Amino acid sequence: MSERRVALITGFPARLIARKLVATLTREGDGQVVCVVPARAREEAERVLQTLPEAERGRIELLEGDSAHMDFGLSGAEYRELCAKVTFIHHCAALTRGGNRQQAQRVHVEGARELLEFAGNAAGLQRLVHWSSARLHQADSARNGRDERLRSIDETRRYAEAMFGRATSRVPITILRPAVIVRTAPEDAISRLDGPYLLVMLILRARGDLPLLVPGHAEARLNMVPIDYVVAAGLELSRQPSTLGRTCLIADPHPPTAAAFCQQVAKLVDKELKFAFVPLRFANPLLNAPGLNQIAHAPRRLIEQLALESLDDADSRALLRDAGLICPSFESYAPAMIEMVRRFRQQHREFETSESAPLNDPRGSSS
Repeated sequence: MSERRVALITGFPARLIARKLVATLTREGDGQVVCVVPARAREEAERVLQTLPEAERGRIELLEGDSAHMDFGLSGAEYRELCAKVTFIHHCAALTRGGNRQQAQRVHVEGARELLEFAGNAAGLQRLVHWSSARLHQADSARNGRDERLRSIDETRRYAEAMFGRATSRVPITILRPAVIVRTAPEDAISRLDGPYLLVMLILRARGDLPLLVPGHAEARLNMVPIDYVVAAGLELSRQPSTLGRTCLIADPHPPTAAAFCQQVAKLVDKELKFAFVPLRFANPLLNAPGLNQIAHAPRRLIEQLALESLDDADSRALLRDAGLICPSFESYAPAMIEMVRRFRQQHREFETSESAPLNDPRGSSS
């Protein structure tokens, strides 16, 4: 049994949450981090590691493999050695926007099966942390309207989460469900317009003489959480004895409504705009009307995909508050989000002349 803390992280370097965990855990300096990285992502993984201080890079080991393959695609010796030394697992591998049902099944369901088998063989394992999503908290009625690709992602992620839930009697598991994750630091620059950043871009491009038509409800709650807070909260919750075998939400207790989000962004960019929120049942015929289809670029289900039902994170919030962790308010990081979109806009000037390409992407958070 290993006496040194060794964390296995999946989903690196593809997922931001995995990259942040690698950086945070190595910065803490009390153990080793091992990442299972597909061969196709090895070069990108090495590039990400080069951004870390040399001393921290020395505590990171990259193993070429795939967390959804049998024995992670490792040799027998590599797999046994990994089982013998891992004390923590942060399972971050997931599809969040691309891929078909077969790919979602492989990454989520087969990946969960392999992680659980590995956990059963890891004698020194203290905790398996499954990084899920608060989107899975939505009721069936809210999910029915989602497009087929997103339904495939959600359904397979939900099935995988249930597999981890059923295994809590034999494996030390904590499931984390963060709300919509947003980037706020300059080094975490966005690479595409999606989620709340797309809504910010719509406001930046809006003309003051026309109402900005936004499909969805003005009072829908946009529950967002900054990535650095999510990582700090997730690590704290995963180390608490009381969260063993539990599912913990990481959310904003006071999320802005869609209307408040739009008004705050418009105020910060010094624009006087009128917003017209259109119920989804009227959105398609209205926004396809002659003339309106040229000025209404909001994806039909943007607000629906960002909105989350009221999330009861009281238990998690109490534990985090005791540790001195409080979720930042939207107002505190809204300027950083706007600056990110402005930089993105400067780097992609073609978006100024292409009225549809950048704004018809209905995909969710790029986390």
